[in-house]
Amino acid sequence: MEEKKTIKKVLIIILIVLVIGILGILFHMVRNFIIISNLQRTVKQYEEITNYHIKTSYDDEAGHNEFDFYRKEDKRAFLIVNTNQSGEVIKLLTYDNGKRVDFFSETPSTKTAQLDVGGSPNFAVTNGLETDSAWDTFLACFLARVKKSEYEGKECFIIKNFLSGSFLYDIEEDCIAYVDKETGLQFLREDGKTTKYEYEFGNVDDSIFIEPNIGEYDLHSSH
Repeated sequence: MEEKKTIKKVLIIILIVLVIGILGILFHMVRNFIIISNLQRTVKQYEEITNYHIKTSYDDEAGHNEFDFYRKEDKRAFLIVNTNQSGEVIKLLTYDNGKRVDFFSETPSTKTAQLDVGGSPNFAVTNGLETDSAWDTFLACFLARVKKSEYEGKECFIIKNFLSGSFLYDIEEDCIAYVDKETGLQFLREDGKTTKYEYEFGNVDDSIFIEPNIGEYDLHSSH
């Protein structure tokens, strides 16, 4: 009789522990889901804007890399600057005036250009936490770690292990995103390297799309 009571108590304890564990997991997922869903909604206001500048930069074994993408309605400019360990600078410049796409390349020893190359550059404002549905977002929150924090005076959420395609989770490298609480935009990402993102909206003017003097470049055929 005593043995049955003991077994019953053990089973009750196990059941209580399981219930607490399940409730803890659900609380964790619901909390993450609410935070990430709010960030997804917040960033949508920027996805339809057609006047913006996105700057990304990171360091790797090749040196320092900067990418500047400008858009104003149907005009686009994409500027890539690489500074290697020796301080030499390589620039790749692509301009789309809405009718034609021109490409310019600058190295320490050469300056070349290709006109009417086709293939307009595009670097859209995107939701880095996007999923196909609310249910997918909820499931992705299972392993996600979401921490409220502050970075250089900016309130943000530090998000790790959010399992979605747009988050580009790499199982070999922990991916950590720093997302601005106010805008929902990712401004820092760590995934084997540290990438910084900067955004401007409504400030791009036509002077950005003025192409370099073609006379200073060797013209190469684009075909």
